[in-house]
Amino acid sequence: MKYLAETDSLTGLLNRRAFSQNAQTILDDTQDSKTSISLILLDIDHFKQVNDNHGHLTGDHVLCTVARTIQATLRQEDLLARFGGEEFVILLNNTTLSDAKQITERLRIAIETLQIPHKNTRLQCTASFGITSLLSGDADITSLIKYADEALYQAKSQGRNCWCISTATI
Repeated sequence: MKYLAETDSLTGLLNRRAFSQNAQTILDDTQDSKTSISLILLDIDHFKQVNDNHGHLTGDHVLCTVARTIQATLRQEDLLARFGGEEFVILLNNTTLSDAKQITERLRIAIETLQIPHKNTRLQCTASFGITSLLSGDADITSLIKYADEALYQAKSQGRNCWCISTATI
């Protein structure tokens, strides 16, 4: 029952609720340790076109492929979840902003170079990313997500398939 309550049924990743609970626990546990924590929010670019042009089953396949690609690129201790629709969220514990930028660029390239088999062709996709980072303290997961979301929308407005950093101070 716990697995079903915490897991996204399509991708097998944590769902939004379980991510928020686990991430807040990590933030609370590191509150006094001067640990750098980063959060990445990513959204598959133009995903609606995949569903519209190729059908929802193909869209589901793209989501699962991207989820596996993200998971394979991250470290074991990183917290990954499907945040909703075509959006994913990653909490990187003990990770500076500089490290988060490197991880994000690896993720961007890994997604961009995917060749997803579909009928007699291969589909490709890209993603946009928002990054935020803090030295652990009084921040809550909702604030981190808000700042990463603002950076994500900035990346989308700059042409997609890129990443931006939150300029907000936490």
